[in-house]
This record gives sequence, C-alpha cells and structure tokens, in this order.
Amino acid sequence: MENLSQEKIEEEERMRAEAREKAEKEIAKEKANKKAIGCLVLLGLFALLLIIVLSSGGSDKPTTTKRTKPVTETASEAETPKPEAENNADTAEVIKTETSNKADTTEAVKSEPAATPTEKPAEKEAVAPEPKATLGEKNALKKAQNYLDYTAFSYSGLVEQLEYGGHTNKEAVYGTDNVGADWNEQAAKKAQNYLDYTAFSRQGLIDQLKYGGFTNSQAEYGAKAVGY
Repeated sequence: MENLSQEKIEEEERMRAEAREKAEKEIAKEKANKKAIGCLVLLGLFALLLIIVLSSGGSDKPTTTKRTKPVTETASEAETPKPEAENNADTAEVIKTETSNKADTTEAVKSEPAATPTEKPAEKEAVAPEPKATLGEKNALKKAQNYLDYTAFSYSGLVEQLEYGGHTNKEAVYGTDNVGADWNEQAAKKAQNYLDYTAFSRQGLIDQLKYGGFTNSQAEYGAKAVGY
C-alpha cells in the first residue's frame, strides 16, 4: 500500500512537472510570436516611412536653372567701336582719328566719364566678398565677372555698365575693385576687338582705347599687345 501511494505521488509530481514545462513552453512560444509580429510591424512602418521620404524628396527636389550671362544691348552698343574717319568719312558717328587738332581729341576724351583705375601688376582671380559686404555689392561683383566673361572693359567702363544695370555707385565700385581684372590685359583684348571690327593706325587705336576709359599707359600697352 505504501509503495503504491509513493508511486502515485511520484506520478502526480511528474505529471505536474510535465504540465508546468508544457505551460512554460507555450508561454515562451507566445512571447516569441508576439515579438516576431512586433518586428514585422516595425519593419512595415519603417518601409512605409522610407517610401514617403523618398517620394517627397524626389518631388521637392529643386530644379536648377542654368543662368545665362546677362548681356545688355547697351553693353554691346557702348563697346562697339565707331568706324575710323579715314575709312568712313561720310559716316555721321565717326570715331576719333588721327588729327593735328589735339585740342579736339582731348575734349572728346574728357567727354567720356572716366575714373582713374588702380593698375594691378597681374590678373588675379575674383576676390571673394568680405563678410560685411552687402547683398547689392555681392551681386555687383557677380555681374562684373559676367560682363568681363562677355567682353573687355576699362575700369571706368565697367563701373558705368554696372551703374547702368541698376547698381549704386558704391556697389559698382565694389564689384569693379574686387573682380580681379588686369586692366592692361583688358586694354589688349579691347584693342583686338577694335581691330577685328575695322582698321586703325597706332595713334588712332590708342585714342580709341582712351576714349573707352583706359589710361594712356593702358592704351599704349593694348596697342603694343596687338603688334603696334
């Protein structure tokens, strides 16, 4: 009797242990299932968020429009040389030519507003605007570089062109001072432009360059650069 009771007790304990072990396994399995479901939900939310971000990023991407260099009709007209009187005597808008009347030549040169530029020994890259530069001064510097990329200018001619484009004198002077141009080289380029348009004598070419705002030394440099 005692042996049977003992075996029954052990059997009941074994059954309880198996039941407890089975229950623990069921609980662990349920937890694992919940964890897997949670991971799937998180992955789904992350994928949805990524799709939304990519879609909004693609539609909101700004379109970059290439800016063309501003070229005003006035810049072309102001810098187009007039035919020399020797070749076009009947033209109303005759450019200054060689003449013994130096007084008239001097008066014509003075009629062109010109500031005395500071000659620079070598052409430099455009200087970055100072931190305290105004927005107008920064834009004047950019516009000055655009003009020089299009054609040659004297110091005073570039200042006047910037002012004609709407910049104040202060902004125009800032842009011209900081554009880093070599005015001797600008005179040489302008001299070549004149010769590409029509023929000039050496003195006529120098006078025309001076009329365009270049100093006497810059004009002589330009004439020498093209072969005179």
